[in-house]
Amino acid sequence: MESLTLSSALAYYHEDEDIKAELTKAEFNLLVNPELDYLKLLRSALEFQGFDPKVILRQLVRNRKAYMEANPTRQEWDLNNAGDDFKVHDGSELGNIITNQQSLAKDLEFLIMMFLLRNNHISKIIKKSISGLSDILEMFKQKYEINDETRASGTQLGSRDITLPRIAGVLPSVAVRMFHMRAVKETVPYHSIPGVVELLEGRGAEATGSRTVKVITTSELSHAICCPFLPSLHPKKTEKAGHIHAIMLFVAIRLDDIIQKKEKNFTPLDELLNYYKAGFESAATPEASRLEVMSKVKLFYQTKIYPTDEALFVNTKCCEALETMRVEDPSHSLLMVAARTGSLPN
Repeated sequence: MESLTLSSALAYYHEDEDIKAELTKAEFNLLVNPELDYLKLLRSALEFQGFDPKVILRQLVRNRKAYMEANPTRQEWDLNNAGDDFKVHDGSELGNIITNQQSLAKDLEFLIMMFLLRNNHISKIIKKSISGLSDILEMFKQKYEINDETRASGTQLGSRDITLPRIAGVLPSVAVRMFHMRAVKETVPYHSIPGVVELLEGRGAEATGSRTVKVITTSELSHAICCPFLPSLHPKKTEKAGHIHAIMLFVAIRLDDIIQKKEKNFTPLDELLNYYKAGFESAATPEASRLEVMSKVKLFYQTKIYPTDEALFVNTKCCEALETMRVEDPSHSLLMVAARTGSLPN
């Protein structure tokens, strides 16, 4: 684009002597003809990006280091002794013992599992837990300085604030793998997802959009589809625009229905789509790693960036189900565009 002069606009503002003294012709030209590289830098710095997983992991490491320096005394619990408040005894096996000085990996696995099982603030989990487990969680809360403040809707956390959901979001592949291995409770039951039962019963051969899927034998799709962190692992660029966004959007809405069932304070679709998009665009898992995980859980083919036939079949069924869900919401049409095409709102 050619440079703008806007001489008449400049003349209008220069009628004011104070403005004229500060906003010179040269300054005005810079203002109305910004440099593209600078605009890109501004956008990168200022636009909302959910949370930065690298910042969170760095903060976890720093909090852990500070705790270890301040708390050299070793604490131990036996995970196989829940009946006696997880106390360590003479017969305790080394592999069952959890300590306040164990590896970062073991700490994060524990906290991610706890979040997926209980889906709540850590203080609420502590209050409802038996004595020994409460002690373990109090240790982790102190160790990683886990933020537990209840915030009003719409208020944002600080960029370095640690929460259980953010810990799980740092490496979404861990949560997805836990669901794939069926190691955690599914808030959205696997068999309630449209198309799953048909696959299990061998009724998965039918048209799915532009082509016919040929599923001859009984098939079981990965339980990873129940994981709310799956969007962070879906490849951003796929062959032939193949995607399974309808499955993940169905799970996101059903999860909101279940969580908000008591209060009936359901998340509006425009907000839900924004949360969903933030997860999908997360920098936590680069593109190559996304495909690696999705192929390992057999939702995408290993040799091409495209969903498996079974995944496409369930995706079509979920898309059909979404047509009748939240139809009174003003953003239902945006939901359906995302479900059908994989194109998320700007």
